[in-house]
Amino acid sequence: MKMFYQMDIRNEYDHFEYEQSLENIKREIEKKYFLDVLHSYINNREVIDEKIQKAITSRSIHKIGKIELALIRVAATEIDYLKDFPVEVAVNEAIELSKIYATEKSYIFINGVLGRYIENKEQVNS
Repeated sequence: MKMFYQMDIRNEYDHFEYEQSLENIKREIEKKYFLDVLHSYINNREVIDEKIQKAITSRSIHKIGKIELALIRVAATEIDYLKDFPVEVAVNEAIELSKIYATEKSYIFINGVLGRYIENKEQVNS
């Protein structure tokens, strides 16, 4: 989530910039996850953000808090591009992290957006 937040604040989406963060990750499985999420998001950012915008019914994606948007982007990337990552885990992680890092009721908004995101994906796939 921190990486997504930094990308949005800096408006920089460069692989190399964020791959340097790997130095702080010790376990190989965590490095693989980090790189999978990083590359998947950067390579598909416009598509992911467009899908998120479709799932948001009340405002523009640019009006969402940076932390909330980072959490939604991570979950959306996990849902769409990490095939072995359970959808329920992606949603639950976003909700639980929002309770720690975002505003008091952000988890309700995030849960609603991700619910619609998943519904939209299922409609496209059916």
